[in-house]
Amino acid sequence: MKPNPRAIRALGALLIALGLLLCGSMAWLIHFLQQAIAQTSNHRWNGSPEFTRATFSLFYSIFAFGAVSLGSGIFQLRTARRSRVIAIATLVALGPILYYVSQIMSLKK
Repeated sequence: MKPNPRAIRALGALLIALGLLLCGSMAWLIHFLQQAIAQTSNHRWNGSPEFTRATFSLFYSIFAFGAVSLGSGIFQLRTARRSRVIAIATLVALGPILYYVSQIMSLKK
């Protein structure tokens, strides 16, 4: 069965929207937390240096995953087809997210 080009383009538009949402929200969150950590008088950040490093690594990994999703969506919207290379890149971008989540979960407070 051949995939429907209209459905692939619709999924591409969805990937663009989700990629923009992930990139935008992670950029805002990274900026907000950097300011909160730099100015501890306004906000509270009680994380250890290892926890802080792992948290920011997780945020940057989610940002990268959003960028890959955005690129995948643009490709699908323009060509109305899927790419195995981009699908593999998406799965590879998911790896660091899972790693940093497990690292954060293993840290003791």
